[in-house]
Amino acid sequence: MTQTNLLELARAGDVRAIASLINHQLQPKGITAKATLKDDCLQIMLESAQVPNQQALVTFIRKWITQLGVECIKRVKVYGRLTGDEFPSWSQDFEATSVGNNAQSETSIPSTKNSVSENSKTSTNQDNLKIIASPRIQFQSKTSCPRTYLVPSILVTLFACIPAGLVGISFASQVKSKYQQGDYDSALSASKKAKISCIIGVSIGGFIFVTAFVHGFRQGFQKSIQRQVATRQQSIAPYVPPAVISHPSEYLPPIETYLETNPVHNALSQLDGHAYLMGADNVFLGIISSDRINEKSICNQVGEFGSRVTSKSVWNRVGDYGSRISDTSAYKTNTNQPPIIVNENNEIIGFLTVNTRIKGAVDPDFLHAAMCQQ
Repeated sequence: MTQTNLLELARAGDVRAIASLINHQLQPKGITAKATLKDDCLQIMLESAQVPNQQALVTFIRKWITQLGVECIKRVKVYGRLTGDEFPSWSQDFEATSVGNNAQSETSIPSTKNSVSENSKTSTNQDNLKIIASPRIQFQSKTSCPRTYLVPSILVTLFACIPAGLVGISFASQVKSKYQQGDYDSALSASKKAKISCIIGVSIGGFIFVTAFVHGFRQGFQKSIQRQVATRQQSIAPYVPPAVISHPSEYLPPIETYLETNPVHNALSQLDGHAYLMGADNVFLGIISSDRINEKSICNQVGEFGSRVTSKSVWNRVGDYGSRISDTSAYKTNTNQPPIIVNENNEIIGFLTVNTRIKGAVDPDFLHAAMCQQ
């Protein structure tokens, strides 16, 4: 197609002819032009391997379009990008004005190198256009619709934060419609707002999740401790209230020698059914009772606290509370942590031990003979 035919088509509003004429002028500079026409707005994309100068290109396009004088073009929007990029980083628009038919006939229209008659006029435009590298340039095209973030917004609504997710969905739904209307700037703005809404929603949802997890873990830990305490209390209830003896070893007197007779020895008969044994490690060891049927009696030979084979019996000579080597045993001669004798008022009245250096010591064999061999 001849240059004259291209010029006529361009003046008639043919975007392919407009792009072709611009490319004749800019391609020697390494810049490729694409053009689209929507309603009365001409959109021109300029791309190259190096970023062209925005001001120089917009000045050139403005002058060229004005001289071309296309009546159907009322507004022009110019974008720039690096070849292969998706989104524009700069854009500029201006109103297109016509200079009349006489001026149009003298317009310097871009031409090929073979068009000698128009080279002198075209050179003026070329001199005005100085292609200078500038920061990164992008351009809007039909393949460069900004990301909508619709799916992330829906996921945020369902699993993170409903308010932020709904805001994200609202902006996400505007992206394509704005883009299809040719309003790329609004589409890009809606995309960014949808992204920000997703980030805020995920942040809020994450904070709530972490807070709930920490709170639940703390509550679960506290309940576990409470269950352990309740289980220990149930094992000795109703004989010992909740915090009767926190650290039995604190009640142990200094190791001394006492020559006087322990009054507890003479009052064992009064303890029958009215006192119990507690290990230095806070373990209930049975009721001091001659009742051989009571399951908690130290005289019940088949019970947990009176048998010679159970772990909580002071009569088990290989157990923690009856052997000769355990520190909590009643039969270790040098222990300072023997089983404790507690009355029904939860008062410590003595210690069940063969260590006579401990004040208030009651010989376990003497107690067994007094209670269990009646």
